[in-house]
Amino acid sequence: MVANAATATPVGLIRALAQSVTPGGTFLGQLVDGPAGAPAATMIPSTTFGTAPTITANTYLRQSNIAATVGSGFIWFWSERDPLVIAKAGSLLLWNFSGAAGAISACYIKWEE
Repeated sequence: MVANAATATPVGLIRALAQSVTPGGTFLGQLVDGPAGAPAATMIPSTTFGTAPTITANTYLRQSNIAATVGSGFIWFWSERDPLVIAKAGSLLLWNFSGAAGAISACYIKWEE
């Protein structure tokens, strides 16, 4: 995740207690490696929602703070031996845990299905 604006932003990765209603801003993943005709991705990231998801306080899987400098950011990764697993009906959220407006940011996600 990389900041496109000079605004300090604390971000955490957390599982949703209740999923959002009416997700929007969805996009499909792009196949990086794989045979032609491989099945389409089943995970669909979204960037907006009609009703916010809910979370359980202080149960973050990871946390990071983006400095108030354009271009600052972080990378999270999981090993093949200990992967991050998302339940079929589950949701993961990038959550601004400060409650204040965060920086406009670019986020790149790589996953396996």
